[in-house]
Parts: sequence; C-alpha cells; structure tokens
Amino acid sequence: MWIVDRFEDCFAVLECEDGTFQDIPRETLPPSCRAGSVLRKNESGTFELDTGEEEKRRNAIYELQNDLFS
Repeated sequence: MWIVDRFEDCFAVLECEDGTFQDIPRETLPPSCRAGSVLRKNESGTFELDTGEEEKRRNAIYELQNDLFS
C-alpha cells in the first residue's frame, strides 16, 4: 500500500507502508489520483486506487479529530 504524499513537477512522492518515501513518474498513476490517495500495485505492476482503504483512513482521522475537539 502507498499513500500519495504530494506532487512535485512530473513526479509523485509516495509514502510506503514502512514509512519510506519513493518518487515515481506522475503519469504512471491513475488520472484521478490526488494527495492523500491510497494506491495498491496490481498483478500487472500498475498502480490502482484503493478507495475503500482511503475512505476507512479518512473516517478514522475524522473520528480522532472529533475526539480531540469534543
């Protein structure tokens, strides 16, 4: 699993599960990819969006914010 951290010129900076960062060409990602998107590599070696995992992570962050400010 990779998380898109940011875009720099024609590269995407991805945070890997082990906490390291990797730069990859932006054109190798799905067009709808944005900062915070969760990606998985499929069997053909290309990246695809994992919208289910992204939604799960977004909800967990939302709940943490609510706990902090409630």
